[in-house]
Order: sequence, then structure tokens, then C-alpha cells
Amino acid sequence: MTALRHLLETGGTGASGITFFAGPVGRDTAVLGAVKSALDLAASPGFAPAFAGSTNLADYRWGKLHRIVFRHPLGGPFSIPPGAGFTDLGPGLPGVATDGGFSAVDASSHNPRASTLNGFMFGSGPARRFVAEQRRSGPHAVQVIPGGESGNPSGHWFGNQLGLWLTDEYHSATIKESEIRADASVRLTFVPGP
Repeated sequence: MTALRHLLETGGTGASGITFFAGPVGRDTAVLGAVKSALDLAASPGFAPAFAGSTNLADYRWGKLHRIVFRHPLGGPFSIPPGAGFTDLGPGLPGVATDGGFSAVDASSHNPRASTLNGFMFGSGPARRFVAEQRRSGPHAVQVIPGGESGNPSGHWFGNQLGLWLTDEYHSATIKESEIRADASVRLTFVPGP
């Protein structure tokens, strides 16, 4: 992106000294040619699962290309989707739609040279978003993780935070011991064996 900006600001000559386009006419021709190629690609059969061959710009939604699948090593119902009640965006469109993109603050980069239907997907991002503020009364914190607290697909906390994660929202984090004890739903006591 920095190199592209440099080309646009310097009249088409790269840092190497190579001229990629000369002057405003060459620049405009290159930019418009790139836009035309992108629009042709979006309307092509390769992108039909997302855009159905449409040439209407209103049909082009970023989330149809920028998707994520939370793959679990055990696969099947452990991956999201299909786990936690989430489904693929559509036939030929695995994953759930999400915002972000290449070099966005909310880490969600894809291949910068992506040119295929699934090339704009990403496979990793923030594993935990956590914000804490120290107050006189003690720390106040919010957090969210992609998925949920549990890896058990039949459990209540499997995938329960994904909706929050996808919309960049948070829930209160219990960080004081008294809060943790009060919120606990299961307690396990480990004792040494004989």
C-alpha cells in the first residue's frame, strides 16, 4: 500500500526509479484499468456464488468475500461454522461474514494479491480482545473471545461469544476473586491421589 501511495504521489515512478506510468493520464489509465479488471472479476463465473454474475455495484458486499471459518483440529461440529448454530454464508461460500481487511487495525488480513472467491478469507485474528481500566473501586474490564469459553459443541458456552466478536462488542469480565466465585457454575476440587 505504501508503494502504491508513493507511485500515485510521485507521478508513477517507483522508489527503484522504474516508471510504472507517466503523468496524470498514465496514472488515470492504470487506476481505471485496475478498477475495470476488478469489476470484471467480480461479475465473472468464478465469483458467481457471491455475486451471481451481477454487474450492479449494490450487489457487491465485502462480507461475501471476507469470511472466516474457525477450524478445529477435530473438524466437524467442533468447527464454526457449522458449530454453535452458525452456518456457512451460502453454497460455495464457507464461513461467516466479517468486517476488516488487509492491514486493518482489527487484525483480519487476507492475501493482498487475492483474486479468487475464497482468497479474501482470513484464518486468524484477535484470539482475545480485552480492555481494563483501573478505578478507585478496583479494576473494571471487558473482553470477548471468538467462539466461547468451552470447546464442547453441546455445551452452553460453545460459540456463545462469536456474535459479540463479529460485531466488535464486549461483555464484562469477572476479574475479582469474589466475582469469579459468585459466577462459577461448576467447581472442581483436585486432591492428591494415594
